[in-house]
Order: sequence, then C-alpha cells, then structure tokens
Amino acid sequence: MKKLVLLAIAVIAVISAYFAYHYYIRNTSLAMISDVPISEKEYLLYLYEEKIRFEDRGTVEIWKVDFDGASAEDIAKQNAFETVALVKISNIEAKRRSISLNSSDDEKIKLYRDSILSNIGGEILKKINFTESDLDKLVSENALYLKLFDNITKNVSVSETAFEEYYNDYIETEKSNLVNYYVSHIFIKNTDENGNPLDSEEYLALSEEVSDIRAELLDGADFSEYITKYSDDARAIELKEFDDTNSYSVGDIPEIEIVPNGFYIYRIEEIEFKTDEEELRKKIHDEFLANQKKLFFENEYKKWKEKNVIEINTKLYEKIGLSDFE
Repeated sequence: MKKLVLLAIAVIAVISAYFAYHYYIRNTSLAMISDVPISEKEYLLYLYEEKIRFEDRGTVEIWKVDFDGASAEDIAKQNAFETVALVKISNIEAKRRSISLNSSDDEKIKLYRDSILSNIGGEILKKINFTESDLDKLVSENALYLKLFDNITKNVSVSETAFEEYYNDYIETEKSNLVNYYVSHIFIKNTDENGNPLDSEEYLALSEEVSDIRAELLDGADFSEYITKYSDDARAIELKEFDDTNSYSVGDIPEIEIVPNGFYIYRIEEIEFKTDEEELRKKIHDEFLANQKKLFFENEYKKWKEKNVIEINTKLYEKIGLSDFE
C-alpha cells in the first residue's frame, strides 16, 4: 500500500511538473503553434531579417511610410511572424511525413548558417542573446522546411501550352529590356537653310507636318520613298535604344522623337535578342516552374496551417519592435 501511495505521489509530481513546464513555456513564449513554442529571441532574429529586406528595398526612410493605415514596422512584424510560423508548421508537417535531415544536408545547413552570420552579424545575435545552440536549432528548422519544400514539389511540372503563354507574355512585357531594335529613320530639321532656329509659328507648322507624315506612314505610305522625299539624314539601318517601355514589332513606327535640332520618325526593321534565345527560354522556363512550385506549396501550406492552433502572446508581441536592435 505504501508503495502504491509513493507511486501515485511520483506520478502526480511528474504530471504537475509537466503542466508547470508547459504553463511556463506558454506564458514566456511569443507564441505557441500546436504546443511548439516560438521564443522572443528567435522571432527577433526573423524580424531583423525583415528589417534588412525592407531597407534593401528603400532606405531607413521606409519606416516613415504608411501602408493603408499600417506602419512599415507593423508590416515588418507581421511578415516576420508569418515567416517563423511557416517554418514551424513546415517542421511539424515534415515530422508527420517522417522527413528528417541527414548528412546529405550538411552542406546546405553550413551555407545557411554562414549566410545568417554574414547578413546579421555577431553583434545583433549577442544583443538578442542568441546562443550557438539557438542558431543551430534555427538553421536546422529552416533546412528541414526547405527539404519539405523540395519533397512536396518534386513532381510539379508545367505544360508546354502553359509555358508558351507565360513566355510570350513575359517577352511582350519585358521586350524593351530583352531585345535590340534596328531602325531606319526620317530626320527633319527644325532650322532654316542657314541653320537658324525657326520662329514659333514656323516650328508649330513643321511639327504638325511631321505628325501628318507619320500618320501617312501608319496608313501604309512607303517608308523608303519618304526617306528620299523628306529626310535630311539618310543613314543606313542602325541600332536604336528607346527610352519608353513599349514593345515593338518589325514594321512598327514609334512615336516621333523630338531632339534639339529636329524630329525623328523611326521604323522598326529588325529585332534581335540581346542574349541567346535558347538560354533565355531556359531561364524563363526555370522561373515559371519555380513559381508554379511556390504556388503549389503555398496551397498545401494553407491546409497544414488550418490544422494547427496558433496562440500569440499579444502583450509580448506588442512590446517587441525595431527599437530592440538599437
């Protein structure tokens, strides 16, 4: 009987210690995701990474910007929490699928660890009391998240039809940055026979005439004939860089270019890619596939997220801010 009493006391002590520990963890952590804690200092590390990203996109002045009623700091805090939640929930899912790290992941882990030390630096890690074991844990969790991503998306593919549509849209949108345009041109001077500037009335009349010439060309007039008829400069086909972002095809006649000494009317004669087109297709295909994998993973993540209970220590969350890094 005495042994049973002692056993019961021991069991009660273990249960009490278990609940006391979890009560402590729950009340000192920034958040809990299905009993997995997010500590204040690991959240601070993600927040500092977000701080770097924000300032890379602008300057320190970005923290004065208002985003539809939310401060830049509030957005950065939300992004940091979403990122750490993504990593934690992905780790929960990886363990459920029996996906774990092994020696083949060592190189990736080392690279990620080095990048954190390089981007964030020891000074910030020291400031937020981030220890070596904390860093090892964070690096391992991120490596496992990436391993899950690769595992989940390894069978994602794209159809040729979908890629061709994406490729054509991409080329159309980015054409001005991807190709060289070769043009012929008509140049009409805005000076008189002695090289003197035209007066305002003469200049206005000439500009209207130039607009009429372009309109006739758009209606099908022969460009080469108009070069002979109107141009004060009959150079051969030449490379032309346009300041606008319009996408042109062979035969197009862009807007008139006004320069200090006259007007240029161009006709697109040839188009060539600045880089090898096959290399460009491969680059865009890889980008498209990566986007599709990202979308697929995001949809899967939404399902996992719904299965997990996320509890935020609001009092602690509101206390944390960029001032923690000062």
